[in-house]
Amino acid sequence: MFDVVYISYKEPNREKRFNHLKDRIPFVKHVTDVKGIHNAHIKAAQLCDTKMFYVIDGDADLLDTFDFDENFKHNFNVSYDTVYVWQSINPINDLVYGYGGVKLFPKELVLKMDKSSNDMTTSISKNFCVVEQISNKTSFNTDKLSTWRSAFRECAKLASKTIDRQDEGETNERLKTWTTVGHDRPFGEYALAGATAGMEFGLSGGSDLRLINDFNWLQQQFDLAYPDVKDTQDIEIDKNLDSDIVDVLDRFELLYDNMSNVRRLYNDKDMSSLFKIADNEEMRKAVMEKNLHSIFRLIDTDEDLRKAVVEKNNHSLFRLLGDEYEDLRKAVVENNIHSLFRLLGDEYEDLRKAVTEENVHALFRLLGHEYEDLRKAITEENIHALFRVLGNDYEDLRKAITDENLYSIFRITKADPDLRKAVTEENLHSIARLLPQVADEFKLLENDKNALWRVLEKYTNSLFVEPLKKLYDTNTSFDLDCFSRGQVASKKWLVDVVKDLHLDLGTVFLCAGWYATIVPMMSEAGVNFKKIRSFDIDESVWKIAETFNMHIKDDWIFKAQTKDIMDINYIVDNYTTVKGNGDIEDCKDAPDTIINTSCEHIKDFDKWYSKIPDGKLVILQSNNYYSIEEHVNCVDDNLHFEQMAPLSEVYFAGDLPLEKYTRYMRIGRK
Repeated sequence: MFDVVYISYKEPNREKRFNHLKDRIPFVKHVTDVKGIHNAHIKAAQLCDTKMFYVIDGDADLLDTFDFDENFKHNFNVSYDTVYVWQSINPINDLVYGYGGVKLFPKELVLKMDKSSNDMTTSISKNFCVVEQISNKTSFNTDKLSTWRSAFRECAKLASKTIDRQDEGETNERLKTWTTVGHDRPFGEYALAGATAGMEFGLSGGSDLRLINDFNWLQQQFDLAYPDVKDTQDIEIDKNLDSDIVDVLDRFELLYDNMSNVRRLYNDKDMSSLFKIADNEEMRKAVMEKNLHSIFRLIDTDEDLRKAVVEKNNHSLFRLLGDEYEDLRKAVVENNIHSLFRLLGDEYEDLRKAVTEENVHALFRLLGHEYEDLRKAITEENIHALFRVLGNDYEDLRKAITDENLYSIFRITKADPDLRKAVTEENLHSIARLLPQVADEFKLLENDKNALWRVLEKYTNSLFVEPLKKLYDTNTSFDLDCFSRGQVASKKWLVDVVKDLHLDLGTVFLCAGWYATIVPMMSEAGVNFKKIRSFDIDESVWKIAETFNMHIKDDWIFKAQTKDIMDINYIVDNYTTVKGNGDIEDCKDAPDTIINTSCEHIKDFDKWYSKIPDGKLVILQSNNYYSIEEHVNCVDDNLHFEQMAPLSEVYFAGDLPLEKYTRYMRIGRK
């Protein structure tokens, strides 16, 4: 396998494409943001170890049918002094030629190439081979600037007539298509405008064509043409992520196994996750992979069209063409010489009579070169030749079958326009209409917090959803650090261990309880407790703690109050709490279990620990995160923690390595 390099330069979806390539080609290399097309390719060559290397452009979406090594097994033997270029589909005007296609370069020739050349690909070697196979769609129309710039560069090169081995007639046809076709496509008007401007630039003999490789100069030309266009990255997904949503989804993924796809959808903008959420693998393959089998299953069209396109089935093709081509069908499919002569007409009647062996090959040798396409169609079943015989009336059918052109397929089938836009443009609005069951997930992509709560309820039924919604709806100020990765992971660890130990906690005193976010986790896990009293010296936290625990507010199963944990009587404590109507009420409770997950914050830990009566069940956590100023009582390791908090019965002692520190936990009897 030759090395593969992905070369990008500020394309909006470059990271998504590169990650997709890595899934397919784990060893793919990435050259990004190197100024100058020649310099970028030289950098790519320097990264490669093989004599030849593939290059995939930053805006290329590979077809799933393209297989790198298979090309050489079946088509030709590679020559190490030749540049190979595959064909690409243009999403604006449906042109199919080498523009934006996959390339295979000789490493040494790239390293030694002339950097002053206008068209790098055709100037590297005198040996150049166009491979008659489509490798990708060149999705350059992702935003206004990229679309205009790509069209300008290509048409400037075409119009200048400086490209090596350029066919003038073919070039003129391509220029005509570039400058006239595609108004109805995404960013089509910018493609047409860029193509026209590029053509004019290329035709002006005094222009320095090397400027088309200067992206700063191209930006200036675009700004002159469109002074009012400020946002050139006109993509449909809101790229400005809401940091709160990012954090909430990240923490919910820690807590709930089925949140991974939702997190990836929003935080990573991974569209494949959307289809996993919708449980629609067919749609995913159609949109993300352009899989023809899936597309045809979604379109639910004529089976013969599917067989003609996907299986290249000639029987199906002729059923599509109809009875008027019956003789052509018999000639191609059955090699029926009588049908062939009916196609040729009366002027060959004598020849027909003279032919006795029904030898088709001999017959075509007699007929001469004028019938070469008909010969290939019949003797070789050559589909390209067959369509040349049929003429321009079947251009879309030709493109559908020979090029697997998605636009032609959709024009023939007259399929749902939303399905067409979803597959060919990856249009989010169309995908949303096709997948109404994930409407809220789409709203989430627009930073809709109300949609966030509905999505979280849908996938988790979490006790955290309603509290978080209430806090955000009422604009209550609270510290989202209560949901930091370390906080969530540490508390989940505690809950999991307590659950595994089958402990009945009875009445719990949660010391330095802050927002008491551990309690919903305990409830969801089914941890046994009678009631929980949360104490914290910060008078601003009790209301928020009760909001997080609104699920057990009845009968005061949970209550939070402001109190210094140094002032608590751990045998029977008298304290005051605030009722729902604002009244103060005196309370008294005797704890069975003392939980303190913030031992690192307690300055006089020994004094506090001595207040706990022997025999009480204690659950303690600390850490070795010394760099935080408020952490005045960290521990170095479990041995240090054991010396600090001795237990007569140890039910659990362990550590949890986290990103920046290690959390330590001890559970047992004081």
